[in-house]
Amino acid sequence: MQHLMKFYLILLAIAPFVQVLGYWVASKALAERDKATVGNAFLLWFYYLIFGVVVAVAMIIVLPIVFGLSRNEPQRAWIAGAGTLLTIFLCIFLIPMKLYVIGFFRSVLFVILAIVVYLTAIPGVGAVVAVALGANRDIAALQAVIMKPGRNPQQFMQRLAGQEAPDEIDRLLDEALDPIGPQTLADRETAVRILQQKLQERSRTFQPGAPPPAAYQNQLKRYLQLLDEVKAEKASSANQPAATESSRAPSKATTAFAHGWIQFANAMPC
Repeated sequence: MQHLMKFYLILLAIAPFVQVLGYWVASKALAERDKATVGNAFLLWFYYLIFGVVVAVAMIIVLPIVFGLSRNEPQRAWIAGAGTLLTIFLCIFLIPMKLYVIGFFRSVLFVILAIVVYLTAIPGVGAVVAVALGANRDIAALQAVIMKPGRNPQQFMQRLAGQEAPDEIDRLLDEALDPIGPQTLADRETAVRILQQKLQERSRTFQPGAPPPAAYQNQLKRYLQLLDEVKAEKASSANQPAATESSRAPSKATTAFAHGWIQFANAMPC
């Protein structure tokens, strides 16, 4: 994680210089020679920085006004919102027009070319930085974790930011199915046993004969998914030294418990 933090901080510091490179390349292609300088590219980057700050402050002021108008005068709200967006859109092209003394269509091409150069260069720069810091394996591991099949990348990033699920069982399932850090087979088997106990305790709180809540049914299904993954991982490591008695694979009773509840939940009318 320390390598990743350094990687993203360095990439964040280098990104403005890559933007300047994009502006300079675009100016070489579309502006006059005396205007296509590195100094003007830095100046354009600074103008866009100031413009971004102004837009952010303006949005803080304008958005409450637009939302207020939308309740009583929706047409005026649409006009105000559309006018604000149009002004921002035009300013994006007017800034290079004034700095490089070019026409509007050339300015549009300028912005597009600068974006293309940036998007082409930044992955290469990131790869070089990752290799230099030795963080390429960490980045690949993080990408594999985030893009794991069946995973919600947005939800996983929220967990990285500290936004955990409110329910204890959901939190345990998230940690077992989508671990943020390294996790051993013994850790996952322990999670299976704890989850089995928690699910059994939760099931005793339901009224006899009543269908379990949908949230509980979803937890059972995720528990079965974890159980299948642990059993598959256990089978794949069968050629390794035998695990200790305390880290045995989940028992048949565990599987029967979960499957029984799934069948019961599916049989009950919703």
